[in-house]
Amino acid sequence: MKRLNLNRPVKSNAKKILVATIAYVVFLAISVTITIILIKMPSSPLPEFDYETEVKSAELLDLAEGYLLDLDCAKALVYFGALIEHDPTNPRGYTGAAESYAVLGELREAENTLRQGLAVLPENAEITKAMSTLEAMMHLSFEEP
Repeated sequence: MKRLNLNRPVKSNAKKILVATIAYVVFLAISVTITIILIKMPSSPLPEFDYETEVKSAELLDLAEGYLLDLDCAKALVYFGALIEHDPTNPRGYTGAAESYAVLGELREAENTLRQGLAVLPENAEITKAMSTLEAMMHLSFEEP
């Protein structure tokens, strides 16, 4: 018959369980404390940001700029037009479309596009500057040598 030895040390499994239990209780206490702090903290207003619109606008702009750099102005116009339709407050849609029209020699269409942009974004510096540049180009192109 085996005798029970009371002098032997506690098994390591029991120590592991005790340490895990203490760690869990500490974690739970910290979690409750953080939750209470967050609930009592006044919420700060964050600026509104429409991720879907911003991502789609960025994608359309990247495609349009790429086609414009490759001088594929017809495709650039498609994407600048889509950008204007998707986000009419993005001035680059209007200025990029106007640049594309200008490269194609369609200065009146470029002017109409910039006027459309100014109707949506009056006094926008980017569109106003593009309009001034376009007017100078139109003045030069209509002068006779």
